[in-house]
Amino acid sequence: MQSYINDWHLALKGYGENYETTFRPIGAIIHNSFLEVIAYTGIVLGILYFYILIRAISGYYKYENYKYIFSYLFFSLFLHSTFQGVTPFLFIVILSLSLDESETPKNLISYRS
Repeated sequence: MQSYINDWHLALKGYGENYETTFRPIGAIIHNSFLEVIAYTGIVLGILYFYILIRAISGYYKYENYKYIFSYLFFSLFLHSTFQGVTPFLFIVILSLSLDESETPKNLISYRS
């Protein structure tokens, strides 16, 4: 975070493709997925990414799914790459499979009569 305070251009843009070459040689890969996304994409795109992720998951906030949602978010605090690649997509698919057809989020699917 100190590098973001000293360089606002870096804070807005993130490390991008330089993320691995910057952090791997010193053995400092970030083991917090929230911070990793912000370090990779920058503050603006990181906030946008989390907003989209929250909107995608918000339709699945059901009592039965809380244990999956909160455990995923909890382990994201200690594991890296839980918000990269196909992992978030698979998490949303698993949440969608846990619902009955009558509980499908209305903001994702609309039926016309």
